Amino acid sequence: MRDYIDFISEKEEIAEVDARELIAKSPLAEEYPDASAAMLLDETRRIIHLDGTSSTTYHKIIKLFNRRGIEKFGEVFITYNAWGERITIKKARTFKLDGTIIDATSIKDIFPLEGYRLYSNISQKVISMPALEEGVTIEYQYTLDDY
Repeated sequence: MRDYIDFISEKEEIAEVDARELIAKSPLAEEYPDASAAMLLDETRRIIHLDGTSSTTYHKIIKLFNRRGIEKFGEVFITYNAWGERITIKKARTFKLDGTIIDATSIKDIFPLEGYRLYSNISQKVISMPALEEGVTIEYQYTLDDY
């Protein structure tokens, strides 16, 4: 069934967002002294196929202002149903202050409720964003396909 999803889906992609342009226009921490981060992009797109399956793509770009922002957004937890969904990480990276881009290399699967038989299908992808410091911007994009 997983291969069938690839066959029926039209390879439509979310229009590419220029992350560097968003970062260049992003607010400074001084403009929002009580905020820990600024959400520059929070986009969701769902495609529902004729057979009832769907693909949902999430794309987030977040500027981290301070230590609180790093703690809140430095690890991304994506919960999904391992028995009925497939997850594909498309992007996971950090834009450093000097303009360099560091791709995330630590992406793990965890099973937070594995001791509970009723919920043994619940899984999480955990992305540890790299090179975090005050002022960096993180970007991640992933797709959940149900089948």
